[in-house]
Amino acid sequence: AIEVCTAGGCIGLTAGESVKVLNNTQAPVRTNVRATVPTPPPAQEAQLATQQAGLLAQIKAPAPVVIEALPPVLPPVTSPDVFINNAAVLSYTGPDPDVGFLAFGGLINAPGGGVGVIVSGAGKLLQVDVPQQSGNSTFTSLSPATDTYGRYLAPTDPNFIGWGRWGAVVRNDNAPNSLATTTFSDFAYVTGRPTLGSTAVPTSGVGTYASVGGTSAVFRDSGSTFSVLGSFTSASLSINFFSTAVTASVNTSLGSFTLLGSMNPTNRTFSGTDNANAATSYSGFLIGPTGSSAGLTYSIPYTYVPPVGATIYTGFTTGTVGLVRTGIAP
Repeated sequence: AIEVCTAGGCIGLTAGESVKVLNNTQAPVRTNVRATVPTPPPAQEAQLATQQAGLLAQIKAPAPVVIEALPPVLPPVTSPDVFINNAAVLSYTGPDPDVGFLAFGGLINAPGGGVGVIVSGAGKLLQVDVPQQSGNSTFTSLSPATDTYGRYLAPTDPNFIGWGRWGAVVRNDNAPNSLATTTFSDFAYVTGRPTLGSTAVPTSGVGTYASVGGTSAVFRDSGSTFSVLGSFTSASLSINFFSTAVTASVNTSLGSFTLLGSMNPTNRTFSGTDNANAATSYSGFLIGPTGSSAGLTYSIPYTYVPPVGATIYTGFTTGTVGLVRTGIAP
């Protein structure tokens, strides 16, 4: 796998994908622009020493070369997988049937309750365990070689945020040798350790959060027969810890919004829905002991007009975002 990292975070890439590194403190940003590699100039014709009279006699014989044995080939350094107990995994669960399928059991969309996740040392989601009344359900990565992902901090850090898109199969622990006949793909998630029951979370002031990365925005038409991959641009979050008022802004190449909402002070989750169009919505949760990070998922109504063709598609743009608190104003 290929991973591009800065001090602000890492993004995993597959063949054909590109990221832009803005500076050494911001996480890399996905881009549709490909790098231009110049063609090397043609090689110059070699000149023979014998073409110049007397030059050959001036050339000294080289000293003998001692060839040392090559060092043994060492395996690449890899970090072990990390199990996070009582984690949260938030996903968009709107009209798209593939994405909504992961919502079964409920807890995967309710941060703070019995969801265990396994992530790689690089922050890639590998497995999600969701307790159910009839037994646990395990979601296991379907295509680990091609899933895209990014992270902020290492998975062992309390403020770790992971986001990405993956496909998975489902197994019920009551029938461990069987897999669900239905699988899903291209599922967007954001995960981390939710902020719960902490006295270190601010109770006053307005906290501002800026995005450190997110999944590529994906547009799907209402019938889920057509989809387009777009780019995530930026997101921001403002939380009034006293009044619990929240404002979230998300910008993508396939739609944007700025929308008011509110935070639940008990479980540190937040959400917002447009009264005029309920399809415009977001939800999220605070991450870390002091709520210094956050995860967010969004849905944006959008009309896609192809550059070629007469068909116009109406549907929704979805994705997930990781954010970090940049300050608290009085």
